[in-house]
Amino acid sequence: LEVLVLLTKHENPLIIALACDAVANLTFGQQANQEKFGSGGIIEILVEILRKGPVACALKQSDNTEFISSPLYSVRANFDGATTEFDTDVAEAASCALANVLSLHVPNATKLTVSGGLEVLFHIVNSHFTVNLLDVDQTIEIQTNAANALANAAANLGVEGRSKLIAAVDASLIGSSLTSTDNGDNIAIKIPGQESPNSIALRNSSPMAAIVLLCASQLVQAKIAAALLIGNLACDDFVQTQLGNVGAIDALWLVATEIRSATQTTCALWAMSNLVWAHIKNQDRCTNLLEGILSMLKGESFFFYEHEDTYKQNDWYATRVCAVDLLANILHYHDVNRHYVEVIPGALGLLLGLTHPDHQTSMREAALRCIVSLSATDRGARRIIDTYDEKGISACLALITAASDTNSGGALSRLRRYGTTALANLCAFTEARLQIQTVGGLEILVSAAACEDKETRNSATLALEALQEKIGQPERIKPRIRPSAGRLGAKSLVGLLRATPNDQATFQVATKENNMAKHFAAEKLVDAQNSAHAARKMGAESLEEGSEWLEPGNLSDFVAEGGIEALLANLLQYSDIQTYPDILTVTLEALYNCVHAHGEDHDLRQRISNVRGVQLLVSIARNASITSPKILEIALKALIPIATGYAPVCRTLLAVSLDFLLDIAENDSEPATDMPAVSYEHRELANILLRELAPHNLILCTNCSTKNRGGLVCVFCGHSLRIDDNDKEHTSLSPKSKKQRPITSAKQSLAGKKSTV
Repeated sequence: LEVLVLLTKHENPLIIALACDAVANLTFGQQANQEKFGSGGIIEILVEILRKGPVACALKQSDNTEFISSPLYSVRANFDGATTEFDTDVAEAASCALANVLSLHVPNATKLTVSGGLEVLFHIVNSHFTVNLLDVDQTIEIQTNAANALANAAANLGVEGRSKLIAAVDASLIGSSLTSTDNGDNIAIKIPGQESPNSIALRNSSPMAAIVLLCASQLVQAKIAAALLIGNLACDDFVQTQLGNVGAIDALWLVATEIRSATQTTCALWAMSNLVWAHIKNQDRCTNLLEGILSMLKGESFFFYEHEDTYKQNDWYATRVCAVDLLANILHYHDVNRHYVEVIPGALGLLLGLTHPDHQTSMREAALRCIVSLSATDRGARRIIDTYDEKGISACLALITAASDTNSGGALSRLRRYGTTALANLCAFTEARLQIQTVGGLEILVSAAACEDKETRNSATLALEALQEKIGQPERIKPRIRPSAGRLGAKSLVGLLRATPNDQATFQVATKENNMAKHFAAEKLVDAQNSAHAARKMGAESLEEGSEWLEPGNLSDFVAEGGIEALLANLLQYSDIQTYPDILTVTLEALYNCVHAHGEDHDLRQRISNVRGVQLLVSIARNASITSPKILEIALKALIPIATGYAPVCRTLLAVSLDFLLDIAENDSEPATDMPAVSYEHRELANILLRELAPHNLILCTNCSTKNRGGLVCVFCGHSLRIDDNDKEHTSLSPKSKKQRPITSAKQSLAGKKSTV
């Protein structure tokens, strides 16, 4: 490699050309060789060769008096002895080697910028110079290589490097001799760095026009290079406008529809999609192309059968994906183009068909983007609701399928985001809400509302809120999962109750010293937490009175998936009555509905007791007795079915809440002085609980099973009375309980406290 670098400085042009060809071949798709050649200074050498050759020749041929003020003037002075002729083979080999060295290599692209190579390459693209008459295409080939090198550099440069790229465009304008058009238009190019709005009006000398002219070349590689360069340059808003003004849209469409190779068509469509992104004027220029783009989507366009001998489905599939991407960008926030597509026969059904799981993820995402744009208006949403694809699948079912796909495309897939967004748009209409209920979309939306992606959660939440509206039935539709969902639906509901924002990346950002980063992280964390709060509240609302989830089979699935524990965890998190009164209320109601529907289920009540749920409810009731009558009432109502007929819970209540319940029941003032929130209803609930606890207000002798009302020893046998509410022997009052576990000395310290109950 070191020898080749030295040979590129040889005096013999033939040796230089052959050495450049070797560099080009060795660096094609070989990152290790690119690294070594870049470290060896090959970038600077190749730029110097091109500066001495075609650039110096073009400058000698130029009579532009403004050239003396150009940054390239120093180049001309350095090569004052250069002739107007140069070896075109050397220039072609050097430009090809430069394009390959820069491909997908950021450090080499940076070296090109530092060495002034951007100005040299733009000048080659924007100039005419002496050519080899035996090879009339050599000028186009050199310009094609220069365009490829610029495209590779533009793809690797960041925002800062992109500004240098635009500056290089302006620097190459002065001294140019290219006649780009014959219509006499003046093209105004803004000079970067100037604070004044002044600009230089140049007649027929824009390098943008020169790049667009490459699209008219007879060489396929020239068309591809022009498309790649235009697509990368279009990432800058200013250049995007300039390219549109010089006819890049029409030129690329001619390249796309010529169909000489799949790569040519794909690159042209990709460049067009970059040109029209968020640019209303370029979107306007594509309105008359919509029917042609839709014909490409069908896979049966005119060009798919003109070259059947070279047709390859895999090659053309990428072309169709780029066509759908282009269509999505054309429709983005452009109502005229949306309406045009809506009225084209079969267009909506075609797009729905492209969302099926049998297509690749890239195709499905692009088609869903189109559906999202079209459904953003009431007019488009109505048309989509009534649309069926070629397989007879409705739009709602197709979108629900996309919203439920958690496997395709990996972690970066946006299928669920686009699917839920489109469903949220359609849910504004009664017909769509009925269809979503019919095909089982509620459980899918509930599951999506608990996912990690913020935009997916927001869209699913909006759709569920819309589903709560009346649809011509007497009862309001709540965002609950259908009973037929079984354990899968129960898992989704529990996941919704346990919705947790993914804050790992947020906390990593927040730990940095940058104050702006900390502020951004804090805002992101607040948004994620608010979405999680809304998801948990929505999950609790699914367990309202009369819900299908309270039926025996469905509740069993819910309990088996840890639903009771999830509700109690939310109660603990939202136990602050002043901060979360709404979420605390609906969660308490959900817990009450569960235990009230199956109050005799010992397993359910045992789960509550195991996680100290009884103590949590008593704590919430104590706090609510001062400020919140409603929460106090629901907490007391929830304790009644939990304690009824279940000794372990009753004994726990005796230990942690007897004084509290007596204070409520015995306070006859209206309202109570120590407990302002207590009313007559609360006293009645406290009396019910006390009557339930009365049979358990006894101490069971572990020796003879005699029930004692108090004291330290048994009145029948004189045995010491000891009690522990965590001991399994107290789960029953039967004589057999004394054989389950012997009393140990470790429990003696509790005897005095428990015997005073």
